[in-house]
Amino acid sequence: MNTVNKKIYIIAGEASGDQIGAKLIMALKERDLSYTFHGIGGDKMQSAGLTSLFPMKELSIMGLTEIVPHLRRIFKRIKQTVSHILKVHPDVLITIDSPGFTHRVIKRVKKQITKRNLPYIPSVHYAAPPVWAWRPWRAKSVAKFLDHLLCLYPFEPPYFTKHGLKTTFVGHPITENNITIDNSWDTKENSILILPGSRTSEIKFLLPIFLEVAQKIHTHQKCQFFLPTLPHLKEKIIPLIPQDLPVQVTTDLLEKDNIFKKANGAIAASGTVSLELAQHQIPHVIAYKASPITAFLLKRLIKTRFLALPNILANKYIVPELLQEDCRAKNIYEAFHGIDSKSQRKALKEVFETLYCKQKNLTSSQYAAQIIEDLINEHSCKNTSQ
Repeated sequence: MNTVNKKIYIIAGEASGDQIGAKLIMALKERDLSYTFHGIGGDKMQSAGLTSLFPMKELSIMGLTEIVPHLRRIFKRIKQTVSHILKVHPDVLITIDSPGFTHRVIKRVKKQITKRNLPYIPSVHYAAPPVWAWRPWRAKSVAKFLDHLLCLYPFEPPYFTKHGLKTTFVGHPITENNITIDNSWDTKENSILILPGSRTSEIKFLLPIFLEVAQKIHTHQKCQFFLPTLPHLKEKIIPLIPQDLPVQVTTDLLEKDNIFKKANGAIAASGTVSLELAQHQIPHVIAYKASPITAFLLKRLIKTRFLALPNILANKYIVPELLQEDCRAKNIYEAFHGIDSKSQRKALKEVFETLYCKQKNLTSSQYAAQIIEDLINEHSCKNTSQ
């Protein structure tokens, strides 16, 4: 069913969400070129056709001590976003990750719709909040204000459907990346990835440790290090790299793809990047360190045994995890050299295969776009009949 002049509002708050959002926009365009896209997103979503209300990087903040200094600005942006949504009055509101921001926006929008007796705006959240890891009560909470939840991981829907929320595992958009796995591991040059994350706080806490590990590795075996990052982080990263350490920093996406293809090892922060490494079957170590206050709170809140996504998906240790006080150069170095590369590559391959969309002939983004379009049409019919 074709739609005319349908407006879609999409909000993403992090680099991983920007990638998901860009693929979703392209999939929606495949279904109907008349859609117009408004919201908040990064370079990828804007390149795909989104008009962003303000720079997405303002929302890429993590941790209690990191957020507190920015609270006034964040709440100002929430108010601005709600006003813009009500002005645009889209046919659907889609939020991706960053629930601290996006869920507040949805709830305020719905409150204003009720207060002003405005036409209903259905809401979809893409990438479920990790209730399986911490704050399980959020599953019941989000069921009260969302119309549909799109999950990236196959084990997530039951956490939400039991509270009456329509929830669908659509697969992970990372499975749409067309890559060729190079299995000539033994003949690869020593090319090691340094992946400290995409947040300023992660650069602050993790990069100096990762570079110290790289120095230890380079002392014992000559190798080349690669650090793909975002353009706005490059100026923060370059001054931290020792002059005698061969680290190539890149912000080019094509160059990043080539680097991943030839890498034979990685040291990475926890996050979606571990799935990219799993897709490329790159043996790696996960290390993470947050501020002391954030870590104190998370230690008491997190319920899952693991932090690394490959470990969570497999429900066992595949990738070494070195967190907080264990996140030290010596420990990471020892874990990196203790990896059984062959067995880890095999396990990563098996884990990654669970992330594919289960709908025949559809990619993850295409399935998500189909669900969203069905929701738009459903509510359009309801409004017409009233």
